[in-house]
Amino acid sequence: MHKINVLLFLSMFAFWGCHKDPGTTPKEDFSLVFENEFNLLQGQFAAFLSDQEGAIKAFRWLDGVGSSTITAKNLGEEQLNCTIAKITILDTSSGPDTSIVLTTYEKLVSGSTINLRNLNYKKSIDYRIQFKNITSLDTIIVPDGVTFVKPQASNNFFGHYKIYQTGDFWLRFKIDGEPYWRYMIYNNFEDTELSDQIDPHILPKMNDNLPKIGLPFYTNWDYNLEGVLDLEAARLIPIGDLDRAPGGAIPVLNQLTVYKPDNQIFNSYHVKVTGFNGSGGGYTYYYDRLFDQVPSTLPEADFDVSPTTLNDGRLIAVNCSGDFDAVVITRKNNNKPSITWQYITGAAKDNGTVTVRLPDTPDEISNIFTPLKSYNFAQQTLVRAERYEFIDGIGELYARMLTNSDPFWQAKAQMMGKERQF
Repeated sequence: MHKINVLLFLSMFAFWGCHKDPGTTPKEDFSLVFENEFNLLQGQFAAFLSDQEGAIKAFRWLDGVGSSTITAKNLGEEQLNCTIAKITILDTSSGPDTSIVLTTYEKLVSGSTINLRNLNYKKSIDYRIQFKNITSLDTIIVPDGVTFVKPQASNNFFGHYKIYQTGDFWLRFKIDGEPYWRYMIYNNFEDTELSDQIDPHILPKMNDNLPKIGLPFYTNWDYNLEGVLDLEAARLIPIGDLDRAPGGAIPVLNQLTVYKPDNQIFNSYHVKVTGFNGSGGGYTYYYDRLFDQVPSTLPEADFDVSPTTLNDGRLIAVNCSGDFDAVVITRKNNNKPSITWQYITGAAKDNGTVTVRLPDTPDEISNIFTPLKSYNFAQQTLVRAERYEFIDGIGELYARMLTNSDPFWQAKAQMMGKERQF
C-alpha cells in the first residue's frame, strides 16, 4: 500500500511539472520591425526602446536597405517609447559635416512595423531651350528651375535649366515688350534631358484674371502651390511662382498670385505655406491642404501653446489652449556636429498641460555626440501645435507617420500648425 502511494505521488508531481501554472507563463518579448530603404551612404539609422521613465530597454543599429528587428527581452510591456536616430555625413568644402536627427514616438505597440523611406516625388531634368524670332526676352519664370544659363540677346536667347519636376513642367515668359505672359507646357516627360526650340509668337497667352489667395498676415512666406493632375501618381505642376528674378529677395506680402496654364485642367490644388508672424510673442504658421478649387483665403489658427516655468534641456511642460491633435517638441544644437531631437506626443484636452521628458541616451550614440550626455541644446526649444481635420488622436497620427507611404498625407488630413520658440 505504501508503494502505491509513493507511485501515485510521483505521477502527480510529474503531471504538475509538465503543466505549468498559467499565471507563470513566460512574458513575450517586445519587438518592433524596421523596413529601411536607405543605404548606409545615405544615412546610418539606429533605434532604441525606453519605458515611461526613460530607461533604455534595447538598442540596435539598423541594417541599410533591409529589415531589422529590435527586441526588448522578456519585459511583457504592452507599450514602449521608441526613438529613431539618423546619422548623416555630408562632404563639404570645409570637410565632413556630421549631423544626427532623433525622433521619439510614445507608447508604441509590440509587433508594429516602421518604414524608413524617402518620399520625395520630384526628379530632375536638364532643360535646354532656344528661343526663335524674338528681339527681346523681357522676363522668364521656370517654376522649380535652377538657372545654369539665362537666355538673353548676348547668347542668342539660349537657356539651360535644371528643373525639379514630376514629369509635367512648364515655363512662362514675356517677349518683345508684350504686356502679357506666354507659356509652354510639357506633359508626361520621363527622360532626364530635353532640348527644344520655341517660337514664342505661336504659343498661347495667359489669362490676365489671375486668382489670388489671401494669407493670414504679412510676412516673407515660404510657399508651395501646385496644380494636381494625378495625386496617386504624384503628378503635380507648380503654379505659384511670383514675378521676380530667380534667387531674388522674397517679398513681404499677405496674398499669393496663382499663375497657371489656361489649357491645363487640374483635378485639385495643393496649398502648402509657412510664415513667421512677429506679433503676439512671435510664432510660425503652417498650413498644408488639398482644395477642389483655388481658395480665396487661408484661415488663422485658433489654438495655441504657451510655456510654463518647467523648461530645461531634457524636461518641458507646455500649456495647450484650443482644439488640436499633437504637440511636436523640437530641441536643437546647431554646433558641429549638429543635433536635433524631436518628440511627438498627443495634445492635452480642455486647455491642459503636456509634460515631456526625453529618454535616457544610449552610450552607443552619446559617446559619438557628447552634448547628448548632458542634453545640451543651448535652450533652443520649438513647440508646435498641430491640428488635423481628418485624423482622430495621436494613435492614428503615428500610423500615418510610421507607415510613411504617402507624401501627401498631411495635405489629405488638412494640417494646420502653430509653432513658438520657448
